[in-house]
Amino acid sequence: MHADDQPGSMSRSAQIGWWIFVLLACAQFTIRYVWRNAPYLDLAAYANGTAMMPFQGRVLMAWVLKATAANPHWSGALTHLGAHLPDALQSPYAVAILIVNFVAMVVCILAGRSTLQLLTGDRTFSAWASLLILYMAYFNLVVGYGIFMLPYDVLSLTAFVVSVWLVIAKRYAALTLVVAIGTLNRETIIFIPLFLALYTWFKNRYAKEAPGAIGRPWAKVLPYVAVQLLIWIALRMWIEHHFRNNPLEGSMPTRWFGIRLAGNLRSLMKPPQWALLLSLFGFTLPLFIAKFNKIGDRALAHSAAIVMALWAVAMLLVGVVIEIRIFSELAAFMMPCIALILWSEWIRPAAQSRARMQEE
Repeated sequence: MHADDQPGSMSRSAQIGWWIFVLLACAQFTIRYVWRNAPYLDLAAYANGTAMMPFQGRVLMAWVLKATAANPHWSGALTHLGAHLPDALQSPYAVAILIVNFVAMVVCILAGRSTLQLLTGDRTFSAWASLLILYMAYFNLVVGYGIFMLPYDVLSLTAFVVSVWLVIAKRYAALTLVVAIGTLNRETIIFIPLFLALYTWFKNRYAKEAPGAIGRPWAKVLPYVAVQLLIWIALRMWIEHHFRNNPLEGSMPTRWFGIRLAGNLRSLMKPPQWALLLSLFGFTLPLFIAKFNKIGDRALAHSAAIVMALWAVAMLLVGVVIEIRIFSELAAFMMPCIALILWSEWIRPAAQSRARMQEE
């Protein structure tokens, strides 16, 4: 039997069609995201390291822009590419962000596809269900009430999607590298070591192994969790020291964060914001709650629920909740959970029904 004949596999023509669809969909998302949303930062100042904190502290994309759009050797080529785009996208900074975000979204989908293949074993379902990450990101980052663009948001989502895949695949060394890179991009990557610890704990809890084997995964995972936390602390301290003379964003009382609880509570009292928050993840949050028990990987379900709850509390305290872009990384946890609900409730039962009919 050829690989293309195996259950759940994709034919070569289907794979080509899938790739064409993914590349075009990611291109549309990227153009729409950068074109629809005006940059919040002075990108030239950000690339030169002189933007206000805490935004400048998310330094990874600043380095990318400095090496490309702010580099005379590359800015001309980027400007030439931008000449084929709408006026608002013709600056070398916009073109550089377009390229990075396009690659980042493709990587998101590939990592999400790999995650779902590990969880379901169905290649066709995993390929198409992984597009949920693009659907959710569209609502979180593009559709909203006057959203603006920050150059590190899409890259942060990619770091989370890749991290979830690496946790489930048990590739902890690679995960540690992603956490280090993600720390330079946005401090929210601190939730990944937490997810690793939670997922391992719940996986042990639901394991059917011998009692003596239950503690073995912990012995392997805990050093990685500790190293990731130490890397995060060290890099954030270095960033704080390196940009200690940068100005603060106007509404920030400290260099780390400001408490915005009162303002967020006032915002949540306004009915128009209820519809906005309901649109998170493409209106799939009610499905996650209603069908929570149908998520096949119980460790993933409980770990994702805890991380998302803690994230919501943290953002209520220090974020601006009506800027729903601050929840975009959570799509890395929501996407596989929603996909598993679809898999267990509709896709797998339909496949089993067809198999029975063929046998009869």
